[in-house]
Amino acid sequence: MATNPGASEKIQPHPVQMVPKTVPWFPNLNQAGGRMAKAAHWTDTKLEALRPFSGKSERRASIDNSLYLRLRDRPQRGGLSRTWEYRAQIDGKRKYLSLGEYSRAQGLAWARAKLATLHGKEDQARKGEADHPAITERHKRGVSKSDPTVAELFDRWIADLRLLKRRASTISLQGQNFDGDIRNRIGDAKVSKLDADALRACVNAPKKRGRLGQAAQVYKTLRGLLSYAIAEGYIKADPMAAVKNPKPYNPQQGGANAAEDSDIVALYKTLDGDSLAFRTVKLAIKFQLLTGTRPTEAREAVWAEIDSTEKIWRLPAERVKTNRAFKIHLSPQACAVLEEAAELSKDKKKGYIFPGKTAACLSKTSIDRALSRMTGKLTKAGGKKLTPQDLRRSFRTLLSRIGVAPHVAERCVNHVDPSAMVRAYDAFDYWGDMVDGWNRAGAHIEAITQGAAQVVPIRAA
Repeated sequence: MATNPGASEKIQPHPVQMVPKTVPWFPNLNQAGGRMAKAAHWTDTKLEALRPFSGKSERRASIDNSLYLRLRDRPQRGGLSRTWEYRAQIDGKRKYLSLGEYSRAQGLAWARAKLATLHGKEDQARKGEADHPAITERHKRGVSKSDPTVAELFDRWIADLRLLKRRASTISLQGQNFDGDIRNRIGDAKVSKLDADALRACVNAPKKRGRLGQAAQVYKTLRGLLSYAIAEGYIKADPMAAVKNPKPYNPQQGGANAAEDSDIVALYKTLDGDSLAFRTVKLAIKFQLLTGTRPTEAREAVWAEIDSTEKIWRLPAERVKTNRAFKIHLSPQACAVLEEAAELSKDKKKGYIFPGKTAACLSKTSIDRALSRMTGKLTKAGGKKLTPQDLRRSFRTLLSRIGVAPHVAERCVNHVDPSAMVRAYDAFDYWGDMVDGWNRAGAHIEAITQGAAQVVPIRAA
């Protein structure tokens, strides 16, 4: 080929280096249908040093293509456990298949060899030459799961609750109830062999300790577990039918303990004058009363959920009891509480609005203890004893007292309409009326706590 005189010499391109089908530094994936693998950076030493992230009890660490190590820290079950998992995509849904517990014998090399075999079977399934390995393994386990132990069934139930995206706090409570009074009594028993006496022994255990409320929680956990067992076909008869709820929920008995205007005035007076109460606790109590939310929803509120421009508090579905996202209008009085809380917050972008003494949110019992400790001062100021749930009842009762329509008031506290017909045909969101309800409640509380006339209910003789 001729070259032009004076022209620069043509630069030849660098020869392309062909990538071999096998990857010498990662031999266990060479048979996985030609998959490209990156250089291994995990070792057994690093895997044994892995821990869940701070503040979390579980973690699923990605080790390789479709290979995960699941860590679960359960102090009451022997501490930290490590389980190998294989992730598969079946019909557009992600599934995790347990490969076994991590150990020195079943370490990184063992897991990669197992993974290579599964990838090979997955490629065969893709070509129609075999069933998907996850489906095959599920069928094998289905044969052996016909009569699981109570502990095994509980783990399956919790796994299903997570798939349904139930609140983490609800799942955690079920685990505490099970580990506290159920596991050590009937955890190893076969579900098919359970009888009312065995279940009743679990419920009676906290009763003997004088914890009637805890006994009711244990009953609720067993009720959910046995309902799951019946729905999944593990048992037909219901052994819980003969077990009595030690503390049934009966809102009609004695009436709701809701604060009237005089009680709210006494509450604010006590909060503002109590020098012992933690300032964040005082703000959390006022915020819950002004918004009508559930105690946990208020305690665990984070700044990222607050839209200061629109004056809206957006609760994600995973933090709501109904598993549906919910938005709350922030009245001027609620905004004032947030402005005061911002002065105490360490992280005004992502942190908790009402932090405890550490970086975490207020504990479950902090508000309850504060209200209980202030009972004497409340009574002296002309008020009544209140619990965190009573604050929510007080807000709902206040809406009725100031003339907010019942169907609007129920929506303000995020209650689902009991009428299936109404839910099916009334698609209006009533947001404008709800905003007015929150604003009127906030204005009323501000007025009576500053000396305005109170609404006094007229009671029948």
